Amino acid sequence: MLHFKRVFTGSGCQNACPFCQAAGREAEPSQAAVEAAIREACAENILFWGGEPLLRPDINELACLAVRRGAKRLKVRTNARKLVEADLLNSLIEAGVWFFEVKVCGPTPEIHDAVCGRRGAFEETMAGIAALRQVTEMRGIKLTPYLECVVPVVKENLSSLEQAVQSLLAFEPDRIHFELSDLDLPLTRTAAYLRGALETALFNKVWATTLGLPLCVMAGFEPHVREALPGAPTGRKLKPCKGCALRDVCAGVDAAVINRQGERQVEGQLAPQGTSRYLESLKLLRQPLKVAP
Repeated sequence: MLHFKRVFTGSGCQNACPFCQAAGREAEPSQAAVEAAIREACAENILFWGGEPLLRPDINELACLAVRRGAKRLKVRTNARKLVEADLLNSLIEAGVWFFEVKVCGPTPEIHDAVCGRRGAFEETMAGIAALRQVTEMRGIKLTPYLECVVPVVKENLSSLEQAVQSLLAFEPDRIHFELSDLDLPLTRTAAYLRGALETALFNKVWATTLGLPLCVMAGFEPHVREALPGAPTGRKLKPCKGCALRDVCAGVDAAVINRQGERQVEGQLAPQGTSRYLESLKLLRQPLKVAP
C-alpha cells in the first residue's frame, strides 16, 4: 500500500463537517509556506489536504512544484464539488494529480448534507465524481484517475453504510475507505455495521478498508484494517490486549477514543482473539523489505 506525505493547504472549505481535522488551523497558508512544506516533505508520494485544497487558486502550481521536487504520485483529498469545472479538473491531471480521495458522507442528500453541514453538497459531490469518471483520455493518452471514496463514520450515517457502498458502485471506485470520525460511537456496534459494508463492497469486487477500529473487533476482516499495515497510526494497548493473539500486529485503540469514552468502557468493548488465520501474513507485512545486494 502506498504511503503519502501530507501537505496542508488550508482549512477553507465549502462544507462545515464538525469532525474536520483542519478545523482551527490556518485558513490559507501562503503559497511560500505550502511550497516550503512540499520541499520539506521531499517525498515520492504527496497528499494535498485541508479543508478543500481545490479552493486554492495556486493548486496547480503547487502540484507542478511537487513534481519538480521529485514527487511521482500526487493525491488530493477533496469533496469533489469543484471537479465539475472541466478546466480545473483537466489542469490538475495534467499537473500530475492522478489520485483523488473524495469524501462522501452518506448515500442520500439528507444524510450527506446533514453530516457535512451544507445543503446541496451531495448533488455537487456526486456531479464531481461523475465528472472525474468521465476522464478516460487526455492528449491522446488513455488514462483512468484513481478514485478512493472516503466515508467518515458518524452516528448520522452509521446504519446506512451498506447503502453508501451501493450508491458508489456506479462510479466504479478503486477503493472505499471508512474512517471512524465520531469518537462517541461504541466500537462493537460500529464494527457490526462496518462488516456489512465491507461484505457489500467485496461482493462487488471493490477493495474496502477501515481506520479507527482495532483488529480484535474487526476479526475476520483483519486485512482490511488500515492499522494493521506498516506506517499506520498507532494507539494504546489496554488490559484485554495482553492475552490477544493479534497483540503484536495490532496498533491498539486510538488514544482519542479512549480519552473520549473512558478506559474501562473501551476495555469492555474489546474482543481478544485466541488465534487468527491472518496472523502470520500480518507479521510478514511488518518485516522490513530485504534489499538485494
